[in-house]
Amino acid sequence: LRWSAAVQRHFGALEQGQWATGDAARAHFAGLGANLDAVGAEASLRAMLAVAVVKAPTDRGRFDALVLEELGRRLTDKQAVLQSMQEELAADAAAREAEVEAAMATL
Repeated sequence: LRWSAAVQRHFGALEQGQWATGDAARAHFAGLGANLDAVGAEASLRAMLAVAVVKAPTDRGRFDALVLEELGRRLTDKQAVLQSMQEELAADAAAREAEVEAAMATL
């Protein structure tokens, strides 16, 4: 949930240009710090993003758009992996809970 909220809040604002100043855009970019680590964003991608995110969407060139698309793809892929892991763990927890209840019933 925290992952999704951070991505929506920070990446969404950057992608849509929903910030008033370059400093606000940089703050959103900084807010993605751990997320960038998790998706394996290389130094070169981070450098390109730092330039692209402070531009209004109408001022972005094709390369800026590609950089943001790449980050969006990586974030979406990571979100899918995390969602799958969460579902797996929830199923395991439910199975363990059922085992505990069955064991308690035999006591």
